[in-house]
Formats: sequence, structure tokens, C-alpha cells
Amino acid sequence: MLTTNFTTDSDVERLRPHPDNPRKDLGDLTELAESIKKNGVMQNLTVIPQDENGTGYYYTVLIGHRRLAAAKLAGLKQVPCRIAMDVSEQEQQLIMLEENMQRNDLTPLEQAESFQMVLDLGSTVNEIAEKTGFSKTTVYHRLAIAKLDREKVKAATSGEKGWQMDLSDFIELEKVKDIKKREELLDKAFSPKDLRSRIQDEVEQEKRDKAREAIEFQLEAAGVSRAPKGTENQIWSDKWERVARFDLNQPIPEKIDASKMDGAVYASNTWVLFVLKKAEKKEAEVSEAAKKEKEEKRRIKEMRKLMDRMTEDRTRALWEAIDSGKISRMKLEDMDDSLRRCCRSLYCAGAGVSVRHVNSFLSKALWDEEYWSLKEEDREIIKEKEEGLGIYKKMLICASEALKDNQSSSTRLWGYGAEYNKEAAGAHREMLVALDIAFGFKYDAEEMALIEGTHELYMK
Repeated sequence: MLTTNFTTDSDVERLRPHPDNPRKDLGDLTELAESIKKNGVMQNLTVIPQDENGTGYYYTVLIGHRRLAAAKLAGLKQVPCRIAMDVSEQEQQLIMLEENMQRNDLTPLEQAESFQMVLDLGSTVNEIAEKTGFSKTTVYHRLAIAKLDREKVKAATSGEKGWQMDLSDFIELEKVKDIKKREELLDKAFSPKDLRSRIQDEVEQEKRDKAREAIEFQLEAAGVSRAPKGTENQIWSDKWERVARFDLNQPIPEKIDASKMDGAVYASNTWVLFVLKKAEKKEAEVSEAAKKEKEEKRRIKEMRKLMDRMTEDRTRALWEAIDSGKISRMKLEDMDDSLRRCCRSLYCAGAGVSVRHVNSFLSKALWDEEYWSLKEEDREIIKEKEEGLGIYKKMLICASEALKDNQSSSTRLWGYGAEYNKEAAGAHREMLVALDIAFGFKYDAEEMALIEGTHELYMK
């Protein structure tokens, strides 16, 4: 209970802001300071006396923090104060909270921290709701904000990240049960819409995780154990027989029939849980599969050598055409057609345009060395030549370099089973046409067979 003993003018040097004042940012004080210069402080500050280690009293401000700061800015030496006595720490917090709430002075974060502090001092949610005029539901929502990392909330509400969360976003965030996950979403989101999308994804993942736990509990009770780590990546291989499948987005089965799961194990990915048994293979089948795998590896090895040869031929021919000036003498309409082919090739290969590609090409063409192994003076030569190339030549080089990768599925001409990769071949074909238009470049018959899918090395 607040008891006022007397009112007096107090020296501003003896007045201290309350360390737990909910409002951390007092805002722009210029206009209020000008008003105080003209009219003085029109409304008393409310303060409580404090003994400073027996050396005399000073006063802590309960109500009027902005007025005190503005008075100091205006150069006042004294301000009118109402002295309150016998005010407990809990009552102090409630008084400051009520005052700031009435003025709508607090940010969502300041409200949240104030509610939590008052709660920690022994107040109840009902008392906070009564003092602030908020519903209990609103108080609970604010308290949920107080559980989050202060700096993350501040960044999300201050515009520091280029966007601002509002209270409805925080309420939406409560759907995510895990506090650390909420903070992680605050960190990663780049807009309110993105935040809500991430929240929805996380909520759905939490539901799947809950379903996974319930299904695993039933399976382990029936004697089905967890599969070794890494099995989830082999679910569709011929090593396993899939005994049962549980969609984690669907309702959890009340009871799982485990009658055919003796000796089985379970493994799961993000969306599905499988019950698996080791697949039984006859010895002849295993032998045949091993032979096939060995043959596939042999063919891929030979095709990789052939593709490397294609790359070397293309690099050498392209550099000769650039160095001799042959490309520079192209007609504009041919250059335009060739450039479009380069762009299509890059698009099909899922590759980009980079000075790194040009540097790599020039170092190979000039010295047959990797760019990173060159001396500084040689790199300067590369830089000078790169700057002298026009954009069309650079595009030809980038497209040619992008197709050198014989590991990527978007550029190598074969699949995992040594079969023809039609999609990647499209990128190589566009590049070939671009180079043919530019300077009449052709591959030899064997190289063309690899591009066209007719080479004997491909598995049918």
C-alpha cells in the first residue's frame, strides 16, 4: 500500500531513476524539456526515500522518469516531489507498471519483462491483469515473450533486422513448444511472412516428432529395436525388406500389429517411419549383382577418361580461337545465337558465371597448371588477360568450364548405373553448337557418341 507523508521540492541531484523501471527508452525529451523551461514541472514526481549506507537520504523515482530527465535537460535544480513511504518492492513494481501501461509507454518486450518481474516478486497473474487492465490471456502472452532471449526479441521488434514483429507474431510463435526453437526461428526469419511460414513448418514437425515417439514406443514394447545409425539412408536399397510403413503426418495407430515383425528394426526420415528386415538373397543373385556393379564401375571409369579428353580438346580449341582472334571476327547475329546457346548450356547444367571459371581456364590454357598453384606474377598475367576479354568470350569460357565437372549429376554424361544421362547431354549439346557457331569446333566420332548416348560404354 502506498502512503504519502508529504510533498516537497527536491534537488535533482538527490533523485535517482528506479533501476527496475519497466520503460528502458525514455524517447525524445526535447519537446518536454522546452515546456518545462517555460512552465516548470506541472505534475509532482512520486519518489521513495532511500538511505545511502547511513550517509544521508536520496530518493528513487517511482513515477516521473521522463519528467526528471527532461528537467535535467532544461537545467532545473529542483522539481516538486510526492514522498511515498513504506512501499514494498512488489508494490513499487506494480505502481511503475500501472503508470506506464496507462500511458501506453511500454514496448511489448518491456511489458513482458515487467510482468515477469512482478510475478517473480510474488504477484499473481490475476493481480497483474487487475492493475494493467489486460485480460489474463494477454498477460500470459506477454509472459511468453519474457521467456525468450532479450537480445533476439529486441532485434525482432526494433527494426534492426529490416522488419518488425508485432504482438500477433509473438502469439503465433507460442505454437512452437520448444523455447530454443522459438529463438532459432527469430534468428533465421527474414520477414513476418517468412517467420509464420517457419512456425507452421516447425509446428508440423513437432506433430511428426510426437507421432514418431508414440509409434516407436509401441514398436519397442513389441520387441522391435531401433536400426543402426545410417539405416534411414538405405531404406530403399535392396539390403532391406520394408515390412511396415507409417506416415507421420497421419493419425497415430491405436495398436500396431507386430505379429510379422520378429527380428525387425525401425528407421525413419522426416516424414515416414519404416519397419525393416534384412533382405534375403540367394547366393547366385548376390554374385550376379556384384558382377553388374563391377561392370558399371569399369564403364564409368572409361567414360570419365573420355570426358576428360573431351574437356582438354575443347579447352585447347577454344583458347586457340580466342588467341588467334578468330572469335573476334564473328558476325553479330552469329555471336548473339552462340551467346544464347551458352546461356542455355549454363542453365541446363545448373551452373553460374564466375571469374573463377575464367581464371581456371586461362591458367590451364597458358601453363597447364591449376590457378591456385601459380606464382603471383603469373596471376597478374591472368588478371590482365581476363580484363581484356569481352563478355561473350567470358561466357563461352564459363559454359565450357562448367561442363568439366564429371562428378555432378547435372554435367556428367552417365548416371550411377552407367546409363545415358539425357538431361546432362542437353547442356553439352548446346555448348557444342555454341562453339561450332563461334569457330567451327567439332568433337571426334567417339566423343560425339558419348554426347549422343550411342557409345558402347553405356549400360542399356
